Amino acid sequence: QIDHTRLLPGDLLLYATHPDGGKKLIASGIRLFQRKDYGFDDARWHHVGMYVQGHVIVEAVRQKGVVVSPVDARFADHLVRVRRLRLSKGEYRKLGHLMSDRAKSLCGTPYDIRDVAWQSADLPRNAHQGYVCSTLYIDVLEWAIDTLGERAPQLWDTVSRLRLLTKRGVVQLPALLSHSANFDDVAVGWL
Repeated sequence: QIDHTRLLPGDLLLYATHPDGGKKLIASGIRLFQRKDYGFDDARWHHVGMYVQGHVIVEAVRQKGVVVSPVDARFADHLVRVRRLRLSKGEYRKLGHLMSDRAKSLCGTPYDIRDVAWQSADLPRNAHQGYVCSTLYIDVLEWAIDTLGERAPQLWDTVSRLRLLTKRGVVQLPALLSHSANFDDVAVGWL
């Protein structure tokens, strides 16, 4: 079980199927696609979740859409990397709580692979009807920064860079989020 005391609302969790976890068709496809532009250490991540608090994450999953899940649910058969935006602790706490509230409000939104096309075409966030895991995280981050407004100019630069890079393909977002210098890794212990 993970030591939840080190997690903060808004933390990004990247998942990769554990080597003993068997072959997963979609995960394998995402990894293969990402290896065109990223090294193995970044390309192996194929799923994204966001810690909200209380030992739970919000994620977009294929059969269920946007859901709240126990933070430990995937740890038995997945490798996990925890990342946090590079901000002061105070800035991050404000942003993380906004992100957490927004993500929870989206529960029940359907999973929609077409979101990849909407995001790649840079259409407004209301133009699509659902999410994939990584676009959920980026949209929640963008919404939270927009809500903070003028108080967060350095964050707009982060989102702008992430949005620009998504033009190359949203399927690559797990690798991009792993590779991004805008995030620091969070050392998470085990109980």
